[in-house]
Order: sequence, then C-alpha cells, then structure tokens
Amino acid sequence: MALLVIRRPGTEDRVFRIRGQRVTIGRDESAGLVLPNISVSRQHACLITDGRSCEIVDLDSTNGVKVNGEPTKRKALEHRDVLRIGKYRLEYCDESKVDLLQVIRLAGLTTKATQSLHSTMNTVCFQPGELEAIAVDEQASQHAVLRRIDGQAGEWRPGDGRITIGPGGDIPLELMLTSQPIAEIRWDGRQHLLRSSSWAHQVEVNGERIQETVLQPGSTIRVGDASFEFLHEAE
Repeated sequence: MALLVIRRPGTEDRVFRIRGQRVTIGRDESAGLVLPNISVSRQHACLITDGRSCEIVDLDSTNGVKVNGEPTKRKALEHRDVLRIGKYRLEYCDESKVDLLQVIRLAGLTTKATQSLHSTMNTVCFQPGELEAIAVDEQASQHAVLRRIDGQAGEWRPGDGRITIGPGGDIPLELMLTSQPIAEIRWDGRQHLLRSSSWAHQVEVNGERIQETVLQPGSTIRVGDASFEFLHEAE
C-alpha cells in the first residue's frame, strides 16, 4: 500500500491512502483526492496502481504535473518522489519502506483519523510540526551544490530532482567497462542521497565505499577518478 503526504503552506498536513486501481486528483468534488485550489484543474491527474507499482498520469491539466522538479505526462513513482500539483506538494511513500511508527501515524491508525470532506477515502490530518519524521524543508534542496575538486572545473545543483554521474550522465565521466552512469544524487523529499549502481566501479564518500548514503554538507565524494565536494550554500 502507498501513501501521499499532502502539504500546502498555511494548511494542515494530510496523509492520503491510495486504494483501488485508479484514483483521480483534482479540485472537482467528484475526484478521489480533492485539492481545492484554483491552481489545480478539475480533473488534474490520476494515479494508476496494480498494488505493486504506481504511476502518475497528467490528465491534460492546465498547470501540469512535476515529479522531483521535472514536468511529466506519465511516470512510475518511487518511494519519496515529490509531486507538484498546483500549489500542493505531495510526497509519495511506500508503506513497506517506512518504519512501523510512521506506518501507524501515516495510515491513520490513531484518533486523528478523519473522513475527508471531499473524498470517500480516509485521510489523516496533523497540526503543523507533527510530522517531524518526514518533515520537508522546501528550501533545503535548493541550497545543495556539488563542486568538482580534483583540478577540473564544474559545479552542479541537484535541487529537488536528481543528477546522474558517469558515462552519458548529467556529469559525464570516462570510465572503463561501462557506457552508463554509475551513481546518482537524488532528493528524497527530506535530504540528498548518493546511490551507487555499479559493483565494478567504486563510489566513495569520505573515503568509504558506499551503495547508498545520506549526503552531509562537507562530504567528499569520489566516483572513479573524479572527486567532488557536497556543500550547502545559502541563496
């Protein structure tokens, strides 16, 4: 089962449980998930799921759909992908990948479980500050900078999307035995993660080989023969 954590400035956080094979999202009261704001089309998008995977599909909306900062018409969602629909920020969560406490809170197994005024599906409302475990600093992702420090020039800002590193990637590197990127930096809704997708080539953070790790300001990253520093710079 999957969830959407719904955030809009000035309103309570809500958690929406995705049920059924197709859930429409829009401002019309007939939608499965109603987002009542003029920035949202009446039938803006829909979620299509088979119980194992979930896709977001733009229903020719006026303002479009973004996933991790990138406009999209149709995309399979991954845990902690961030959707932008009008003024709303929605974080997609796979319940199998969050801890038990989060599952209890997010699934509505508390006295705060309520019936949505606009939907027949259960939602959960939280006062501001009550979702610290998955709280999002909307500006934090924009402060991140990846800077090359091995004598080569280069600076990249991953933002709230993702950048790939290696042959054919956003940061191209020449590597033997592969023609594909071997690492990526991805915003998961709370923090930037560095993930390695290669066993043949080492990806290191602060001198230690990793498969996936949270990047902290000041981290030194090595991919193949290239070295980078991960920083946060205020705008």
